[in-house]
Amino acid sequence: MTISFILNAQAVNDQTNGLQTGDNIDDVFTDTDVAYSSLPATFRTYLETTLGLSNAFPTSIGVATKANSVTVNATAGSQLAGTTFTDGSGGTLDGDDSGLNTVGGKDILLYADGSNTVIGKYDSDGNGSADAIAFVIFKQDSINANATSDQVTFNVVTYVPIFHSSSTDPDDAVNLGNTLKLAATETLNFGFAGAPSGSNLFMTFGDPNSTQIVVVGHHPLNQSQGGNITTGDVLNISQAGSTTSFGVNGNAINPTEGAFITYVTGTNTNFLVPNLDQNEADVEANIDFQNVVNATGASFTVNQTNPGVGPVTVKITAFNTASEPGVNFIDGLTGDTHVAITSFSLTDFVVKTGNTQFTPDASIDANGDLIITGLSTGDKVSWTTGANHNRVLIENISNVDGIAGNDNNTFDIGGFGIVTTSGSSTFVGQQIVIEDDGPTAGIVQGAPTVAHDETAGVQA
Repeated sequence: MTISFILNAQAVNDQTNGLQTGDNIDDVFTDTDVAYSSLPATFRTYLETTLGLSNAFPTSIGVATKANSVTVNATAGSQLAGTTFTDGSGGTLDGDDSGLNTVGGKDILLYADGSNTVIGKYDSDGNGSADAIAFVIFKQDSINANATSDQVTFNVVTYVPIFHSSSTDPDDAVNLGNTLKLAATETLNFGFAGAPSGSNLFMTFGDPNSTQIVVVGHHPLNQSQGGNITTGDVLNISQAGSTTSFGVNGNAINPTEGAFITYVTGTNTNFLVPNLDQNEADVEANIDFQNVVNATGASFTVNQTNPGVGPVTVKITAFNTASEPGVNFIDGLTGDTHVAITSFSLTDFVVKTGNTQFTPDASIDANGDLIITGLSTGDKVSWTTGANHNRVLIENISNVDGIAGNDNNTFDIGGFGIVTTSGSSTFVGQQIVIEDDGPTAGIVQGAPTVAHDETAGVQA
């Protein structure tokens, strides 16, 4: 399954003076005009202060607001992280032609300002730069408590009359069509229950209909070169306690050890936990998937540290790799493109035992790698990357962190998650509708008149 989108009613701004609401007899769309003053205060401040726009025009004709214009539903078992506007190809809105024009014939180009705002600009003075604003679109995400569904509200504010081709239809409507998309991101969470115990070359976890992760040690045996898997790093699954976790060369990840986690899709279900057995997990050729999956963020949870209060120091390095399944997987662990980590967040789980408590702290080093100190049982580390990544290396570097007393401290991993769009987006330009200011009827002075003489008989 994938993220799904349901298109509901459109946000319709009628540029006739005053607020137009409801559905006229010959009107295809239901007008959704509201007062400019009803917009969120932060959005009005952005329009008037940040962009320096006058509120006169949108105050006179109203603005369009439509709650739940689009409903976004997460993949089963995952959580939505939010939505963002993109161009029709899924790229950044950086001057894309909207297909609309001002009444003066100026092309309107689309620019993104963050993930929630699209600005329609045009060249007002013919000097080749888009220096004036025709409209601004702002969206609001309303994600439910379980983060499984998002109701997206669209607000449309226009600042100049938009060209409509019909001179006879007072409600001629135009929209952004296939020039605007809405892309959704979600967090896919992975647990390790059902994995075979013992020492294994690899493990593959996840939903067979969505995204999976392949986990191997930092220095696993390359079976193309022969030998026993125990001559390299192996994974060990621990079933102790309520959470299934993994370590490297034992039930924990010791200093100098680490694990690669690669995000994939299309895994052969015969070799996917819980179907994967211990013998199959010892064969590199059984790392059988179709493609890698790009992500913009990820996280892992410490199941436990030894000692329980820590502290442990961990290094996270992100990569972008090609799809190299089967016997090429271990060979492909080197030579990947390094991806810089750009931000992070830490969740501190307070351990109840022990006299000393440690609070995790982190920094991004000069290489763009994330260094976390002070980790203890239950802590969670999340990060985002400046570009897509599809593989991470998580290492225990407690022995080289310069902190006294933790050189032998260990940890294991009890959960992992990634934030990805998974290619999920839909066209929403048709949800942004602008209707014409209807033609004005007027009396022409000096035109022929018709006189009716009420005298009996025919009067000539």
